[in-house]
Amino acid sequence: MPIILELRNRNNNILESEVENMTNLKIRQAITRNRLKHYEVAAACGISSCTFSVWLREELSPERKQLVMRAIEKLTGKEV
Repeated sequence: MPIILELRNRNNNILESEVENMTNLKIRQAITRNRLKHYEVAAACGISSCTFSVWLREELSPERKQLVMRAIEKLTGKEV
């Protein structure tokens, strides 16, 4: 079952184009799908939640992406 991320503007209109352009979309979807919080993933990565937030602003390097995906897998107990 696919997870749909919805972004809405102030008038409550869905901003679909924003979802397409979102960086690290697969990681954001994995966090949402597994009902995790960003601070939980950050702690599993060994970084602060503020640092994790900054990381997600730009496309992650392959090393950081792997670190985050492993953290999600560790928290959920299943392969992402």
